[in-house]
Amino acid sequence: MPLKWIHDLSREEAERLAVELSVPVQGTLDKLHKRVKEKWKVLETYLPPQRADKSDVAMHTGESSDSRLSSVQGHVTYSQIKLRAKVVTDLVKGIPVLSDAEPEAVLQFLIRASEVYDLGLVTDEEFLALLVARTTGRFTQIISGHLSASANWGVVRSELRSTFLPPRIREGLLTKYVLERFHFVAEDLSKYIMSVVAAANILDYDVPESALVDRLVQNIHPNVRSQLVFLHKPTSIKELYALAGQVAEGRAIEERRIRAERSGSTDMVQQSSRGSRPVSMAVGQTRRFGLNSAKCWKCSGRGHLKKDCPSSDVSVGEGIGGNDGGTR
Repeated sequence: MPLKWIHDLSREEAERLAVELSVPVQGTLDKLHKRVKEKWKVLETYLPPQRADKSDVAMHTGESSDSRLSSVQGHVTYSQIKLRAKVVTDLVKGIPVLSDAEPEAVLQFLIRASEVYDLGLVTDEEFLALLVARTTGRFTQIISGHLSASANWGVVRSELRSTFLPPRIREGLLTKYVLERFHFVAEDLSKYIMSVVAAANILDYDVPESALVDRLVQNIHPNVRSQLVFLHKPTSIKELYALAGQVAEGRAIEERRIRAERSGSTDMVQQSSRGSRPVSMAVGQTRRFGLNSAKCWKCSGRGHLKKDCPSSDVSVGEGIGGNDGGTR
């Protein structure tokens, strides 16, 4: 795609485009043009060839007195549309290919497809066109037929459900994936809520939202549910997601606290080991050296004191005025 239009942008237009592309707006206009151009080159690798530019601009930007501003909006709108399509394409590739009419496979396909569709990044027609590649046989025929007619995902989902998930089958799946879908202590609470709500929608669990919320709360693992004691009782799915976020935040704080305590205890052990020193033998060695140089007051010999003198016993008179345990 020619990039001359970027260098023709005014300061205001360039800054507006830079904000759309998450590019810093500081510096001179030439530097700003350069940064926008470099970012656009990166984005352009993910974009398919632009088609019907004028119609796209007219459809998404409307009338504008400034033709250059309209052109900028058109380019930005085009990039946003195509990048969204790129994201959805990658997400659709993660949906398992539906080739078997086994009920659980159909249910999982509908749940995953609904999760991608609910992001609202592409039109129904674009979504169904991508979804055709993830099906075979009878499933492909159903989706292709609606693609050329109504192109409505809700209608397609209803037909797939009624054809491959009759009421008797849905009752069994409802018990497994909603009524008795119990939460595990290590399972992310938000993902658990999302999976149950998606299954309830696909299987037409026709109860008030508050009843579904009560069911979800009851099936949350007791260790996790105990963390909700001081929080208000949720009455909607939105409130339940908010509580799940608080639980996740509380867990993260608890993990950081445990790591800090472990780190603190380790530091204390290291400090304790640094503060302790092995007992020095210098005192004993000094005593030995002192004895070697000591002189006995009795025999004038060295290496022992008077009290340890090996000679005969000392008379009483010899000890007067002396130091029984000392040396000269």
